[in-house]
Amino acid sequence: MSYVELLRARNIFRIFGSVLTAIVVFAVASILFGTHFGTSVHHHVVTNTNGHAFHINQEGSSALQVSGGPDDSLMRVPLEYLFGIAAYAAIIFATILGPSLNKENDGYGYAFTKPVSRERLALEYFGVDLAAIVAVFAYTLGLLLLAIWCLGFFFKGQVTFDAGAALGISASGLGAAFMWYGLLQALTSWNHVRGGLVIGLSWVYVTVLAPIATALDFGPGFHAVALAMNYINPLAYYASITEKGHEAVVESLLGFSTGADIALTWSIGIVACAVAAYGWKRLEV
Repeated sequence: MSYVELLRARNIFRIFGSVLTAIVVFAVASILFGTHFGTSVHHHVVTNTNGHAFHINQEGSSALQVSGGPDDSLMRVPLEYLFGIAAYAAIIFATILGPSLNKENDGYGYAFTKPVSRERLALEYFGVDLAAIVAVFAYTLGLLLLAIWCLGFFFKGQVTFDAGAALGISASGLGAAFMWYGLLQALTSWNHVRGGLVIGLSWVYVTVLAPIATALDFGPGFHAVALAMNYINPLAYYASITEKGHEAVVESLLGFSTGADIALTWSIGIVACAVAAYGWKRLEV
């Protein structure tokens, strides 16, 4: 019975992956082209009587040298940030899959099939969608690692990796994705509202609410209400990734630790999916 959702998730994954691949390929090609073009002109340095250094290219024109350029050997590429980017991609993909139960509310595709409980069917849908979200995370991560390899950072020994930080970033990012997915299911499974509308409104909600919660100009009462509303904002648990003591960590808008963010997002997602399955069961098709 979940084969329908498997086909839907596969088609969305195909489109999403194609767009993502095109963006990464374009970015890598632009960087490689810019690097080659920037170093293709041979020049040498001469110094005038005032001690200022100039570049002289092959055509004889001169340009003032900018001293103190960056040293590529000092550049460091923490792979944990790639896990964070992959998690953001999974979050976006999760919102697209979110109203999967709602997609079945306008049709009668199950009217003459073998009787299967709505709860079991909902669980199968959740399993397929969660597997697709994890697959997008893995695909994005592999794509980014390939991009880093093409840019030569692995060969230069500039790559660092902290397994603990990467695990925390992955778990909290996928937790935020599953939480958002579950909330969308809970909002749409029991009615005939268009799922795309709810997805768009949810993006407005999470995008606007976070800055408002940090603004103190509207008074303590408004700040407290906005902060409380962020408890059901998935991005509040995955606000940003910063580096503390050479270790990448997830910054929570609510001030929780990474472990608390992981526990809360996954718990809220599970509860929301349970509510969605119950609401879908009560809906008459």
